[in-house]
Amino acid sequence: METLELRDIQGLIRHGYPYFPVAEYLLLHFDDVDGTKRWLTELRSEPWLDSADLRGSQLSKEDCGVAIAFTAAGLRKLGVEEKRDVQSFVIEFQEGITAEHRARLLGDVEEQRPSTWCWGYNDDVHALLIVFWNPQTYRSANFTSPVDEIRKIPVCPSILRRMTGALSSFEPFGFADGMSQPFVEGLERKAPPRGVRAVKAGEFVLGYPNEFGSYPASPSVRMDDRARGVLPERADGCADFGRNGSFLVMRQLEQRVEAFKAFVAGDEHLAARMVGRWKNGSDLVRHGDVDVRPRGMRELEAENDFGYHREDRHGFRCPVGAHIRRANPRDALADEAGISPEEARALVDRHRILRRGRVYDEGKSQGLLFLCLNANIERQFEFVQGTWLMNPEFGGLRGETDPLLGYCADGDTRLMTCQHPRMARRVDGLQRFVTVRGGAYFFVPGLKAIDYLARI
Repeated sequence: METLELRDIQGLIRHGYPYFPVAEYLLLHFDDVDGTKRWLTELRSEPWLDSADLRGSQLSKEDCGVAIAFTAAGLRKLGVEEKRDVQSFVIEFQEGITAEHRARLLGDVEEQRPSTWCWGYNDDVHALLIVFWNPQTYRSANFTSPVDEIRKIPVCPSILRRMTGALSSFEPFGFADGMSQPFVEGLERKAPPRGVRAVKAGEFVLGYPNEFGSYPASPSVRMDDRARGVLPERADGCADFGRNGSFLVMRQLEQRVEAFKAFVAGDEHLAARMVGRWKNGSDLVRHGDVDVRPRGMRELEAENDFGYHREDRHGFRCPVGAHIRRANPRDALADEAGISPEEARALVDRHRILRRGRVYDEGKSQGLLFLCLNANIERQFEFVQGTWLMNPEFGGLRGETDPLLGYCADGDTRLMTCQHPRMARRVDGLQRFVTVRGGAYFFVPGLKAIDYLARI
């Protein structure tokens, strides 16, 4: 196993700042390119951009944590050459999340097509700045928040949109959230929990071997005086711009909480079957009856080694089409793929994503600011969304999409099947309970790559 260069990796990739209850998401536009580069240089100084070698004990004593990511349009704006350098990025990042064929794949059609979004449809978003902080511990003589302090840095880019996310163990529908994250080799010092495979770091960080035993495609730039001594040199003589970076997917998912509550009408069993867990986070595979006991994250993770194939092959406890079973099938695809349960788990681990989202509440709109990290957008985020969540034939089903995120074209009625050994239950009339209000693909550079951007 290669040792990760944690001092060059942004802290967002390693831990997501769970020590800070507030996260502010600033969508930036670069008006003054030279000024933006000076601003980036200032961000690289204390106490702003953090590296991944910081530990929780250190972070809890800091006033804030900061991360930054760039769109393809933002990199072009800063001077990354189009033909030579931008085109070295994977095509899905170059095209962006709103490309027409990609929108169809992701289910961004009809009332949630990109042209209806609040942000992300045009190329005016150049970067995403995320500021994590704790209002109880933030200390400044002149500012009420670190965001205001950053905005006062000379030549700060224009802020197109400012959103606030809260750290919460429950998402707006009322279900425990945050468990079942992949255990990333090299990002954790401890051993993985019982029954959990360690996923190769190259699935999430460029420059390291992935689950295929190869290195993920990494963007490069010309090795010139601006890159020499800042970025590592590749075997082909180019400068490795992508090393220690990752691709970030962000989507603002508005949840129609009242519509969901009205649909389940107090039927906790139906709600749990749509999600795949009880509201307290207990999985349906091992907890078939209503479970309302308070459950801590540590306890839930300790029980997270269950498998669908070996414990609930036919979906009699957790339906085949339930949200969490689609999002992470574990070993459930063994029979369909003609492989062993262990091989099925390894296959699924090639499509995992590292989630970094938080809940938001803007009064009339509430939901999840979904963020995920992956080294290969097409094989990870887009595969999970298009092939598992939005696939009407997932797991042998016919005409069913994800019960929470899915949609039905042409006004047809959506349905979900709850399998049973004697008589299956067919749930008709599912609505679209989650609507996309914005989204974009970003690249999270290593800290050395940010230094390069500030000097080109």
